Amino acid sequence: MAHTEYRQVKATSLTEILSDIGGNMGMFLGMSLITVTEISLFISKIAWIAFSKRRRDYMFNKKKRETEEKKQLEETVSVFSTLRSRKFGTVGDSFRATQFRIRSLSKQVRSSLRGSKVSSTDPPPLVTL
Repeated sequence: MAHTEYRQVKATSLTEILSDIGGNMGMFLGMSLITVTEISLFISKIAWIAFSKRRRDYMFNKKKRETEEKKQLEETVSVFSTLRSRKFGTVGDSFRATQFRIRSLSKQVRSSLRGSKVSSTDPPPLVTL
């Protein structure tokens, strides 16, 4: 003959239950105080900006400076990316163009040092920078 027996055994003591309740309440209260503090700080800053002309001017100038710095940074990045694309993109073409510029400049220097006059029928030397 089989029978089933049920027993109740304390899994946690009264002290542990009160400790858990207190811990949860403390966490909730702590989070609530932090939230209330942050909200009151936010409202006080907004009120300060609304009532203080000097603070408004400071915030306006700060935002203006930040946008100018952002523009300068974007311009710098675009210049560097352009230089990088010139450096790595068409190396042969830029090298040939540089050689051509150097040769034309050296011809100009030689002709000016020799004292030879360039005739009016000769086209002007091509110098591209």
